[in-house]
Amino acid sequence: MYHNVILPAVISVLLAAPAVAIEPTLGARLGTSMVDISAALSADGYEMTSFAQAGERIEIQAVKGGARHEVSIDARSGEVVNHARTPRQMDVYASKNGHRWQLNFDPRTGNILRIKAGD
Repeated sequence: MYHNVILPAVISVLLAAPAVAIEPTLGARLGTSMVDISAALSADGYEMTSFAQAGERIEIQAVKGGARHEVSIDARSGEVVNHARTPRQMDVYASKNGHRWQLNFDPRTGNILRIKAGD
């Protein structure tokens, strides 16, 4: 009796594909629909912020840990064909009237995190 209960439970867990965490690495299959892709990314802690499909490409943006990710997916196979990550903060250097400035901002929100005046 014990084996008759365990085997069906193990099979059901293995067949729950959307619950498996998948990193958006090149060649990873995330799916071909917005629902499948969102579920695959959510299982790994990503939050999908935009979804666009044009021809044979699906372009998505997602956020994880404050970093923004841009992912291109083949619409037919569901495979990741390009992945770019934007860091949690970006530095911009500028100079005006002989003064140098350093600005740190959040690329996800555009909020300035710090402004530092240089020499």
